[in-house]
Amino acid sequence: MHSRRGRALALFGVACFALFVRALGFEQVFTEEGVAFAPADATYHMRRAFYTFSNFPEALLRDPLLNFPGGVNVPWPPLFDWLVGAVARVFAEDQAGFERVGAWAASVFGALTVVPIYFIALRVTTPAVGLFAGLLFSLIPMSVKYGRVGNPDHHAAVAFVGAWLVLLLVQLARSGQSDGKILWLTPSLALARLAMFLIWHGSLLYLAFFEAAVLLLAAFTRRGAIVRAEALSTLITAVVLSPIVEQLLPVPIGGVYSSISLSRLHVLAMVGTSFVAFCHVALHRKGGESTAVLRIAVMAAASAAFVAFLFVFPPTRSGLLPAVQFLTMQDGAGLSTIEQLPLFAIFGRDPVQSPEQPWAWFAYLLPLAPFAFPAFVRDREKRAEMFVLFGWTAAFALLAMSQRRYGNDLAPSISLAFAIGLVGVPGLLLSRLGLSDGRADLARWAVAIVAALILFSPALERHTLPRIASGWAALRGEVPPPAKGIDRIAQNVADFSRKVREATPDTEGFFDQRRNPEYGVIAHANLGHVLHYHGRRATATDPMWSYIGPENWARSAAFFRAREEEQAIALANKLKGRFVVTTAGEEAHTVAGRLHHRDGRKGDHGDRLEHFRLVTEASPGRIGFDMLYEKERKMDPPATRVSYKLFEIVKGAVLVIDGVPGTRVKASVSLETPGDRSFTYTAAGEIDEGGQARLRVPYATGGGHPVRARGPYRVSADFTLARVHVDEADVREGRAVAVSFDSGGAIGF
Repeated sequence: MHSRRGRALALFGVACFALFVRALGFEQVFTEEGVAFAPADATYHMRRAFYTFSNFPEALLRDPLLNFPGGVNVPWPPLFDWLVGAVARVFAEDQAGFERVGAWAASVFGALTVVPIYFIALRVTTPAVGLFAGLLFSLIPMSVKYGRVGNPDHHAAVAFVGAWLVLLLVQLARSGQSDGKILWLTPSLALARLAMFLIWHGSLLYLAFFEAAVLLLAAFTRRGAIVRAEALSTLITAVVLSPIVEQLLPVPIGGVYSSISLSRLHVLAMVGTSFVAFCHVALHRKGGESTAVLRIAVMAAASAAFVAFLFVFPPTRSGLLPAVQFLTMQDGAGLSTIEQLPLFAIFGRDPVQSPEQPWAWFAYLLPLAPFAFPAFVRDREKRAEMFVLFGWTAAFALLAMSQRRYGNDLAPSISLAFAIGLVGVPGLLLSRLGLSDGRADLARWAVAIVAALILFSPALERHTLPRIASGWAALRGEVPPPAKGIDRIAQNVADFSRKVREATPDTEGFFDQRRNPEYGVIAHANLGHVLHYHGRRATATDPMWSYIGPENWARSAAFFRAREEEQAIALANKLKGRFVVTTAGEEAHTVAGRLHHRDGRKGDHGDRLEHFRLVTEASPGRIGFDMLYEKERKMDPPATRVSYKLFEIVKGAVLVIDGVPGTRVKASVSLETPGDRSFTYTAAGEIDEGGQARLRVPYATGGGHPVRARGPYRVSADFTLARVHVDEADVREGRAVAVSFDSGGAIGF
């Protein structure tokens, strides 16, 4: 273990263990129908990565499938998705191969994060503790979730780059190193910032902590080389970033100074940081022995001047507003997105899930864990490194407790804090027992490992061990236990979206961002990204919420609240929506609810709907997103429950029936769905004073749709009967179809 080669092998083993943990559940991801990616953001990352895979080296920057009609500039920076698509070009030949590569993207980043964690540990503790920290990071449920196979989201890559930023901070803080070595870190600082900017649209928050830490470190250590490296590296970052923002990327969501997309604001932030650093450089040259208080005061004044400029200048002020709303939970998505809710009850907001879910029992140690650094890193030569780690971990711990999502960014540094604390506390207690060094060392490691297993036990019991058993069964060729929770939802929505693609006409825009789709699909936001990738269809809304198109967002919401068919059709026309996806969670009195629960037939909540026809539906007995929002989550729905249905909006054929005024007439057709479900659509009316009845019907009796008519319409008037065929063109163009009866009530055509 003491040799360099032995340490490298041990670190490689820890990385393999991290990859193994993130690979658990693979049998629920790689299914016979294809790869079931985590729904929402991860699936859209696959949409963008597949675009690069298909059009290399092009990146998808403006997506006509988003915010339809109109499309929108993608708010996420392109580097993560571009890298996935580029790597897949090397290892895959088709979409199936691409999906196998893409499914592992986040898992690889998660496994590689143990490398910077280990090197951070070497600056303040022993290699063994660094390896232990890597093992703890490997098992933290929050990190496993974001890096799990089949969840190719950018968060694991963000944590990876964030860990390197912490390593650079610790490296800057090392005492005894020459100014030359510090200045040699300038390119690495610029490169790490650029990577963060180009991977995550929320990078300003990360880098605000980072730049503040570097500047405070320079102030307290009186190392002029640190602030010079900061000034030069931020200036280099701004110079490199500016042409990317101005020439390569489209105008960002939120304007040219947006805080929620990579924009000029990010360039300005680097320029402002460089300005503050150069102010410190100037002070250092004038009064080299200035106090830390004076140096901090000068940087605070320069920072305040820059921030004041941002808020006085209207474009930058409006660009910062969405970020402020996001952090204060005042944005549209804040109160309905689980990852933005607090870990504990705080500021009048309650968590919707136990804090043990993302952290196991380590959740209750989060407030104390940062203090492991000052408690057990006692070497005076490492005080600067210790304070850097304490400040960084404490800041992100506060963020993680206020919004769960930041636990992913906290995980690398707090894993080291947990490791130091778990080894340090028993070591402190055992030192008083008078044991020999060898026995005391063995005892403290035994206690630390047992304590870690106990603290991880909720996650091990609920997730890790069951997934190991399920994966082992799959590898032996046995049938694994059925998927649970989000895995089942992911499989269902992917399967349904593929059915949507098969049942609807192809559109432009999937492989060419410069061409617009001919129509869109109106669906709830949660289904948007799955329909974009697996269904290859445009939607008005998606899990990016109202940020990318508040007008379409509002119209979509109004569509699903509409109670009258005319109102729903008018909204659909504005959205250029030809198809509608409904869910089992629709309210029964709405048009969407009458479609899903009654297939558009007459019922307690209204008359039949004339312009919507069922095209296909999800396999029965599967769960959907709606079950996540039910008060009592029944993850085993009835075998007859259909979670999603696809309807097409049509003009409808008009059956024209001549007869005696006042006579009741009825037309019905029997229909069969792909899930072996059948129902009868019936239209009824009365012959008017002019001797004619007109019944509008949305179904053709022929055609190649998954939902098929079992035969012609049966049209009855009093005791007469006719069987009538309705063509597809009749339904699409709203044509009149004449119905006639012979005198004896025989069949007429």
